[in-house]
Amino acid sequence: MKKIGLIKGLGKFGRVTFPSELRRTLGIKGSESYVEMSIENEAIIIEKCGESKPCAITGKVSDKNKVYIGNIVLSSEGEKILLQQLIDIKKQIE
Repeated sequence: MKKIGLIKGLGKFGRVTFPSELRRTLGIKGSESYVEMSIENEAIIIEKCGESKPCAITGKVSDKNKVYIGNIVLSSEGEKILLQQLIDIKKQIE
């Protein structure tokens, strides 16, 4: 892992702003890009995601996620959760 020697403070709400040079280098374009965060030992790992978008229900990012009408993105797990909720609602109505 390459360290860039940059120390940033957390904002009022615990947010970190990525410097513009870092965003340009990685091709991160504000709300059009996604990053995945994980913890490894004592380090917070932030990785740029590909063009994939997160599932609207589970938040999981995968190139297997599907985009539906209205630009709704669902993973296979998200599809199952949504389907079960729709079935439950249908049962309540009947």
